[in-house]
Amino acid sequence: MEIKVFDARSVSYAAERVFNDVFSAGTVNALGNNLTLGALTRHHRPRNAFVRDQQFSDGFSIGLGTMEFIIGEGMRGGGEVMLVTSCGTLVPIATAIDTAGTAIRTHGTLVIGKALLECSGKNKYEGKKQTAKSAVEEYKVLQ
Repeated sequence: MEIKVFDARSVSYAAERVFNDVFSAGTVNALGNNLTLGALTRHHRPRNAFVRDQQFSDGFSIGLGTMEFIIGEGMRGGGEVMLVTSCGTLVPIATAIDTAGTAIRTHGTLVIGKALLECSGKNKYEGKKQTAKSAVEEYKVLQ
């Protein structure tokens, strides 16, 4: 019976490879970049999965921005209704709700614009497409 030694480095490397190549490194990177309006750096890696995840996240960011816009508009409407129905007695609360709604709506609009900019080609993905041959060569190097 052969005893196998547990190699933590190979497990760690395999987990990192799955995260970087298959799972969501591009998703997290693009969402962070879009939601912070470019404050976090957008990385470009020459891997198809990474670029695909970034493209998915740009579309998802458009949806998130739309939801923020709708929620912000709802808050603004709620603040205005509160102001009118209270005959002005709840001015401080209504103003705070209206201001928060405006801020959320504005952020949602900017997120939509940032994601559309990334999708439009003005800020084109710099990640090159990985061919099957280059993927095999990269795999051989890693072995």
